Amino acid sequence: MSYRAGVGPGLRYLGVEPGPPHITCDGCGLRINLPEDRRPPAWFLNGKAAPGWSVKRHDDGRRTDMCVACRARPPS
Repeated sequence: MSYRAGVGPGLRYLGVEPGPPHITCDGCGLRINLPEDRRPPAWFLNGKAAPGWSVKRHDDGRRTDMCVACRARPPS
């Protein structure tokens, strides 16, 4: 899962598109916008998966987070 903080239009010149804070599924790319008026959710700060999502930790320190739909999909 990628977590992106909310960004205003001031960083567009660096190639950063403005938008609200959001998370993105590592499987299908599903994007879920988060409330703009709060700090990152506690589950994110605690290193847990989003509610209903799954997290797999890899030996090299990476993690893979999957949304509900990807979590239910059988591995290929």
